[in-house]
Amino acid sequence: MEQSPKSHKDRVVPIIQALRPHVVEAMKGKGPDELLFSGPDGGRLTARNLRRAVDWEKIRIALGSPDLRVHDLRHTFATILFDAGASAPDVQAVLGHSSLQVTERYSRAREGVARRAGSVLDAALNGPVMAQKREVPRL
Repeated sequence: MEQSPKSHKDRVVPIIQALRPHVVEAMKGKGPDELLFSGPDGGRLTARNLRRAVDWEKIRIALGSPDLRVHDLRHTFATILFDAGASAPDVQAVLGHSSLQVTERYSRAREGVARRAGSVLDAALNGPVMAQKREVPRL
């Protein structure tokens, strides 16, 4: 198991069903101590060689996010976990944070979550069934 760069502790990273075929393919012919995905020279995959390998500049332009950093993907992942209902300790464990305080920085990155949640609630309360019954007044 690869050690994290900061804490040097093992951690389990979830592999979702959508990614499972890619992970299984990447595992073919590799031993338990080999890297699943490696850099161009067989070493660790770094942000720098990842940016080159995937044409990061083109991705940033396509997304309309010229300032997007590779590390921002960790923030996005944490935000998705929080928005999906994961607890702070679960997000902490998956990201390998040493404390909940570090994880809380990621939860603060969830700007607009209340607005999005309100929109979902609005849609649920004012959908076709509720609108016909007129049980909940529209504001």
